[in-house]
Amino acid sequence: MSEFGEEGFLSTEINNLTEKCHTNYKEWFELHESINRYCWGLTSRLKFHSDNRQEYITFALFLRMLGIFEGSYILIERGMVSETKVLLRTLMETLFSLRAIAKDKEEAERFYQEHDYLKYTALKKMLQANSQVIPLNGRDHSKRLAELENEVKTRKLKPSSVEDWAKKAELHDFYISAYSYFSWTVHSNIMEIGQLLNGESDDSVRKILLSPNFEEVCKYLMTGIECIVIALGSINELFHLKENDRIGEYDRSYKELYKKFIN
Repeated sequence: MSEFGEEGFLSTEINNLTEKCHTNYKEWFELHESINRYCWGLTSRLKFHSDNRQEYITFALFLRMLGIFEGSYILIERGMVSETKVLLRTLMETLFSLRAIAKDKEEAERFYQEHDYLKYTALKKMLQANSQVIPLNGRDHSKRLAELENEVKTRKLKPSSVEDWAKKAELHDFYISAYSYFSWTVHSNIMEIGQLLNGESDDSVRKILLSPNFEEVCKYLMTGIECIVIALGSINELFHLKENDRIGEYDRSYKELYKKFIN
């Protein structure tokens, strides 16, 4: 069996720790797995119209959330807390867009049109960094940049910020609390990497340690579950699935588990 000190989170030693983690947080993992199975079963029932951007963008965002939801499960069961936080922040970001678009078809159009602005800014930065970029498919980059700039100005394209999407989704409280907290991890500031430092004080660091962390695993599983349950509510409403009872049951289940956790 390979030790953590030899192969890190890829070591086979992690398997034993993962088993213990599942035992300690059994109810949370089982709820996560149940919701995941339900979501996959639901995807086969989502019938979108190919010319309806609100439907197909919402569906695509839901699948994106489902993959991230599973990814956070895989990471947290191995004690990879920081990496889980990064995925959960992405999960929230996707949720904000999904919920806002499911509520208003005009937001779907706005979301779709942003791609030209993103291409414009990316090409502009690329040319600023290197004016000798090899033409792509024989196209003149300067000419293409001018075309995109004209599109941006003519249509007054401006991407919405994450906070904008959170407000449109009526989840701004989620943005200023959990999302902001997980953002510290994404940007690797001192508050986050400070967890790796071990010593008598900030001025006397003796060790820098990286190790699996299985404290409050349920807190991260709960965050993922809450995001998915909110997304399910939006999916249910947009596609008229009539799954209120099942989704309500999942909502009550994670809230009951959370009460146990805080008590």
